[in-house]
Amino acid sequence: MTTKEMLNAVINGEITDEVKAKATEMLAAVEKKNTKRAEAVAGNRSANAALAAEIVAVMTDDTEYSAAEILPLIADTHPEITKSKIASVMAIAKEDGLITINPEYKEGGKGRKKNGYKRLAAAREIETE
Repeated sequence: MTTKEMLNAVINGEITDEVKAKATEMLAAVEKKNTKRAEAVAGNRSANAALAAEIVAVMTDDTEYSAAEILPLIADTHPEITKSKIASVMAIAKEDGLITINPEYKEGGKGRKKNGYKRLAAAREIETE
């Protein structure tokens, strides 16, 4: 039975054992796909959390940085990193309580608003452990 045939049978209210078998098969395929996606997300999050800890370690206390200002701080160890990657990594750092994000930050006090990232005191304590 094709998916189209199964859906038409459901629409017409013709729920047979064949329709139930097809629906069960489709559900198993979706669950398998979601499991793989969840595993990939967990792996990416742990890698990004490690990178966030590296970035926070090179940030100076009481200094706010934009993604563009963070780039030179980590260019030696991560030359391939981009500003958009830094933004996603710093979102994880915020979730982990390492930084604050200020959406009103302006580089050099002028220009357009960007996210500003500032290290928290809790991040200093983690670094010294």
